[in-house]
Amino acid sequence: EAACAPYLALDPAALPAAQLERMRAAGLVDDGARVRLMREKHVAYLRKGLRGLSGGYVALDASRPWLVYWILHSLDLLESLDEDPQLGADAVATLSTCWDGAAG
Repeated sequence: EAACAPYLALDPAALPAAQLERMRAAGLVDDGARVRLMREKHVAYLRKGLRGLSGGYVALDASRPWLVYWILHSLDLLESLDEDPQLGADAVATLSTCWDGAAG
């Protein structure tokens, strides 16, 4: 969290009190107005992407192998690759939809 904070475009401590309180209530900042990573939500979003992409990603269908790569890399950075034994099967299932038995 501390490593990501310098990349934010704004300083949460400089926000109006009401806005800071809304961010605090949403879990975006802690009591000291420091940015929180919200790791569990990121991991859940990434795992959902391995099971299938929404219709908004139809234009990126040919990029699906890259998306799987970046999802797995992100999960590795979040140290959550080993948390779910189903993760590998989901990745393989997603990649298998990209495979054409005749053409490769």
